[in-house]
Amino acid sequence: KGSREYVSKKPAQMNDGQGGAQSGGRLIVERPTVRGMYSYGNTHELFNTAYLNGIAASAAITTKAVYSRNGLADQTITSSTVCSLPFAAATVAKVSSCTLSIDLTHTTGGNIALQTSFAGFTSSLDFRIWFPKIVRVYAQDDILNLVTSGPTDFGGFPN
Repeated sequence: KGSREYVSKKPAQMNDGQGGAQSGGRLIVERPTVRGMYSYGNTHELFNTAYLNGIAASAAITTKAVYSRNGLADQTITSSTVCSLPFAAATVAKVSSCTLSIDLTHTTGGNIALQTSFAGFTSSLDFRIWFPKIVRVYAQDDILNLVTSGPTDFGGFPN
């Protein structure tokens, strides 16, 4: 599996670790090794709805390993991955078992960078956390009337 035959039963020259042109050579086969990793979330923007309806919001993080063998699919390694947030993000979100979550214990929003690591490799994921603010609108005239005249600079619609 994974072999490709280009030439068969023809004289050939071997250039291997022995150096020079040899009539024979060595083939060393290694096990596939992890050459890198990447992580992603099912969403990268969360709104802290817990302050509105009591329900926490969360984003699942998936991490995959990239291997040295061509044709070997990236493997999901989330259960072996360490996910962490900087201490400064404690008021914005928390992470547990590579799930980012926000609830009533979080008192602000902002941009945070979640770190994932596996086998000496690291990755950073950026998240934006939205936090509700109390907004009050005051109006002297709180009755909305039909606008029937005015400048028509926008295709016939009043400004």
